[in-house]
Amino acid sequence: QQVRAAAGAVKLYAALKLLPKSIGAWARARLPFSTRTTLQVMQECGCSPTLTGVLSYIWGDYGLPPGQSSFMAHALVVGHYFNGSYYPVGGPNEIVKHAVAALERRGSKVLVRARVDSIILSPDGKRALGVRVNGGADVLAKRGVVCAAGAYTAFQKLLPASPDVPELAKIQSALACTPALAPFVSMLSLFVGLDCDQETVDLPGNNVWMFPSVDHDANWAAHRASIEAPFPAVFVSCPSAKDPQWAERHPGKSAILVLAPTFYEPFAAWADEKPRQRSPAYQELKSKLTDRLLATLYEYAPQVREHVAFTELGTPLSNNTFLGATRGEIYGVPHTPERFQVEWLRPSTPIKGLYLSGQDVLCDGVLGAAVGGVLCTIAMRPLSASKSIGLIM
Repeated sequence: QQVRAAAGAVKLYAALKLLPKSIGAWARARLPFSTRTTLQVMQECGCSPTLTGVLSYIWGDYGLPPGQSSFMAHALVVGHYFNGSYYPVGGPNEIVKHAVAALERRGSKVLVRARVDSIILSPDGKRALGVRVNGGADVLAKRGVVCAAGAYTAFQKLLPASPDVPELAKIQSALACTPALAPFVSMLSLFVGLDCDQETVDLPGNNVWMFPSVDHDANWAAHRASIEAPFPAVFVSCPSAKDPQWAERHPGKSAILVLAPTFYEPFAAWADEKPRQRSPAYQELKSKLTDRLLATLYEYAPQVREHVAFTELGTPLSNNTFLGATRGEIYGVPHTPERFQVEWLRPSTPIKGLYLSGQDVLCDGVLGAAVGGVLCTIAMRPLSASKSIGLIM
């Protein structure tokens, strides 16, 4: 009941992203679930510590254990699964392929290997004119610049400090100085390739979360204190078991993805080294972490041990390289109660012609990022609001 009530309030929360900031305090007061942690709400419902741990097992989907996450984030993810879940036939690449095709049909061009170094501003620093790509090529905007790479990347990495734009300076200061908004949620990603087909190892199609105990906050704190401590959670998913077309594309092969929440600090010493050229100490740490994740995988699926032909581990530094992250973050601004109270996580920004899209506008996940895109469209083109609002509702 509480999950449905909190998830239902997301319509008001989404509207907040488009309404004048002057009514923000009034509206946020009507979102009580956003200001309380998942743990607080479960305790109010009379849940025991064990039941709380069981009901909040999905915290890895939004990155924070129950003592730190906003209950609204928990409700949005749990409510999303009430009607089941889906996997794209042909694999996740199908999402990109169809999105790119839709863009190109409308006259857009999608560039690859085009690293955005900065957002080009007008001489007074108050309007976005375009982006600078790969150290020199300027791509100028016709209508505006949309950043879907997250608030940290937009405000701290691509924009200079702007004392002449007080609202921007306020945002940059909040991101830099507010612990509850700091980018501390990261993930290890172990990609495992098997030399056999699905029938040989009988991998499950469902996702699995595993934990050292049901006290998620204690597990989190222990791993944050030492990377040698058990992973606070381990997620196992088998793409080859989900996709009905897998065997056609990859006969005689199977794949597994193993994820584990972690932190940036143990990897920070190697941040300035070139990818794939980092020091032996970094490679040794990766090897140890790979072995630990494989050991957890074998506990769950011992039949795959003799068939592992390939492994590759992504770390928080990999997230910086391939996701454009700043400190390995994968879920953007942490889903704390404080995140749901800031008024500047919205499509419009203090810089005219610069808009935010993606998961920092509303919440994390594929669907959250997609709704963030819809909200950004409304902000840029208010006349499209009637059709776009229907998609959200």
